[in-house]
Amino acid sequence: MAVLINKAMIEIPPKFAGKPPVNPECWKNEELIGRQWQGARGLAGDVRYYGKWMRDEAEKRIGHLYPRINITDEMAAERPDLKPSVGRSLTVIAWLWARTVKSPNPAFADVDVPLVSTFMLSTKAGKEAYIEPVIGNGGYRFTVKVGKPEDVDAAKRGTKTGGSGSSFFCLMSGTPMPFEYLRSEAKLGRMQSRLMAIVTEGDRGRVYLQSTDEMERIAHGATPLNLPETELPEKALGFRVQEYGMTRWRDIFTPRQLVALTTFSDLVQEARERVRRDALTAGMADDGNGIDTRGTGAAAYADAVAVYLGLGVDKIADRGSTICSWDSTRDSLRNTFGRQAIPMVWDFAEANFLSTTTGSYNNAIEQLSHVVQQYLNT
Repeated sequence: MAVLINKAMIEIPPKFAGKPPVNPECWKNEELIGRQWQGARGLAGDVRYYGKWMRDEAEKRIGHLYPRINITDEMAAERPDLKPSVGRSLTVIAWLWARTVKSPNPAFADVDVPLVSTFMLSTKAGKEAYIEPVIGNGGYRFTVKVGKPEDVDAAKRGTKTGGSGSSFFCLMSGTPMPFEYLRSEAKLGRMQSRLMAIVTEGDRGRVYLQSTDEMERIAHGATPLNLPETELPEKALGFRVQEYGMTRWRDIFTPRQLVALTTFSDLVQEARERVRRDALTAGMADDGNGIDTRGTGAAAYADAVAVYLGLGVDKIADRGSTICSWDSTRDSLRNTFGRQAIPMVWDFAEANFLSTTTGSYNNAIEQLSHVVQQYLNT
């Protein structure tokens, strides 16, 4: 990976410096024909174009797994702040989940209780929002409130028994749940997840909404295929998830994340072939050599673009696992490798790869193409 990044940063851009993009949008546009493409601007333009094609193609294939959410009168009845948005369809940025285990209290043995490190959604001054669990009828549900909670400290603790390093308590009964119990439940396959809240993009920032049964059903209904079976190391410094039954890399992703990541991975190869065909049509030479054999023609150029598109998939994988959490101070998604470790994350944030903001493929490609464009552009 380190070698690939060095090639992407140092070796590939100068190889195609000064060359125009090959995508049809450019070589068919009379205003762009004959334009001088300084530095790696042409390569960056193609990374952006074919990255957008991948994102749009992914939406055709898996868009049903990433629905928008409609703001209804019923939702606004409990949340006056939603009234201006009634009738609108908002794009989901992220789904916020809590891992669950069966309650250790015999009176609630059939209830999957949540393991929540904090109920705070946003701690920005004037934009506070939080989750309030409501217990009743032998179970519980999550509601979302705006403003400061009456007991801020309790909201910040979630269902943890104390400060840093503390375990959890049963939401239904208050019964302590030590880590030994949580590990045992997880290894027996009884650790599940429950949707707590939904983050959407509003006109003036994030809009937090309570979860819906339909949203949870869609997420759990995803069926990934052709999955990698690579094992996690049995023990590694900073890796904690193996103690909770996560022994393969695939175990740290939700089914929907796996479907999306395998879809985007497949699309990189499809995009590469599309780049090669378009490059030939645009008049680029075909020397038959890929970038690995020092080619400079259409095949090598397709390889080059595919490198950046693949790095885009890497980037969303980093922001698309169940090790990602929600940062209530920034209203944003934390990535998996915030440090060189994979700790256990109890309440995790699942990004919408098809949106245009944090954790999306669009966002990853924009960042990558910007870096490529700046190369040799002084």
